[in-house]
Amino acid sequence: MKIKRNMAALVIAGCIFASGIPVYADSQVADADGADGNLYAYSIEDEQTGESDSPDDYTFDFEDKIEDSGKNYTLNHVEYSVISAYEEKYGDAEIPATEVVKEDKIKEKDGYKPEKDVIEKNGMKYRYKSSVFSESKDSVEKPVDLQKYIDSDYITGSLDDVTKPVTISYEYEGKNYILSYDHTDKIFEGWKSGYSIQGTIYDYDAPTIIVGSAEIEPTEFTTLSAANLQSYVAAQGYDTDTYRFNTASFTGEPYINADNKTCRDYIISAEVYVKQYRMYYTLHATEKETLYTAENTYELSADDVQNLKNLKGTYTVKATAYYDEAEQKKTEKTLPVAAKVAIAFGVIVGLVLIAALILYLVKGGRKGTDYRSRRDSKRDYKNL
Repeated sequence: MKIKRNMAALVIAGCIFASGIPVYADSQVADADGADGNLYAYSIEDEQTGESDSPDDYTFDFEDKIEDSGKNYTLNHVEYSVISAYEEKYGDAEIPATEVVKEDKIKEKDGYKPEKDVIEKNGMKYRYKSSVFSESKDSVEKPVDLQKYIDSDYITGSLDDVTKPVTISYEYEGKNYILSYDHTDKIFEGWKSGYSIQGTIYDYDAPTIIVGSAEIEPTEFTTLSAANLQSYVAAQGYDTDTYRFNTASFTGEPYINADNKTCRDYIISAEVYVKQYRMYYTLHATEKETLYTAENTYELSADDVQNLKNLKGTYTVKATAYYDEAEQKKTEKTLPVAAKVAIAFGVIVGLVLIAALILYLVKGGRKGTDYRSRRDSKRDYKNL
C-alpha cells in the first residue's frame, strides 16, 4: 500500500512540474536562390513601372543592413529583371494588326459576304475589311436551263408570215450562250387601234365629189360616216375584213399640184385586225462551274492597335535584394518575467502538495502499526 501511494505521489508531482514549464520555437526565414546559383538567407522584392527598359533609370531603396525576427542580415547584391507590359500579357506572341482567313468553294464573287463579320483571335476582336479571290482547282457540274423569247410584230397574215431564226444569242451572267428555237405561241389576236392611211382629194375645187355611195362637197369629207369611209377605202383596194376605218381629217390646206389641180391631203384613222406571236428559244445543258477561294482580311480597330503599341512601350522592372545572415553575438536566453513567475508558482505549489502527501502517508502508516500491535498483544495474552 505504501509503495502504491508513494508512486501516485511522484506521478502527481511530475505532472504538476511539467504543466508549469512553457515551450518556445525559433522563427525561420525562407532561403532564397539567386540568379548566380547561390543560396541566400533572406531576400526582398520590389518593382516599378515606367517607359524605360533600363534598370539604371529606376531607383530602389534597399537598406544595406536589416533586422527581422531577431536576426541581422547584410545586403549581398541586387538582381534585376525587365519585362514589357506587352510580354507580361501576351508573352512572346506577336499580335498582328490584320488577320487573313481563307474560305473555299465560293460560287459567286459578286455580292459575296464572309461567314463572320467579326472574328476573335489572340484575345482580340478583328472586323472584316475586304476579300481577294482566286480560282480554285475544284469545280462542280451545274445544270444550265435557259429560255428566251422574241415577240413578233403585229401582222395581218398567219404564222407562216413570221420570220423565225433557228438560233439566237443570249448573254447570261456575263457569258454568251446559243439558244435553239423551241416553239411559238400566239399571244394576241384582235382589233388594234393606232393605224391610219393617208390620201389626197384631187379636184378639191370641184362643186362635189363621189365618196363611196355618197356625193358630197369636198369640204364635207371629214364628216363622212364610218360606212361611207369603209366604202371609200375599199375602193382604194383595202380589205375591209382586216381594216376598220373610223374618222377622217385634213392634214393641211388646199394646194395646186404639178398638174395644175387643186388638191388637199387627208388621213383616215383605222383599226386593224392583227395577230402577234411569241417565239421561244431554249438551252438545256450542263457545264463546269468555277469555284473560288476567298482570302478575307480582318483588322483591329485603331484603338486596339494603339493600345498594343502602348503596352510595348511600358516596362515593369523587378528588383530582388539578396542578404546574407550576419554573425550573431552569443547571449544567454532569458525567460520573460511572466514565464519566470509561472514557473516559480508551479514549483511552490508542487512542493506544498508533495509535503502534504508525505504527511498523509506517514500518518496513515502509524495507524496501521498501532492496530497490529494491539492485536498481537491480545493473541499473546490468550496464549498465557
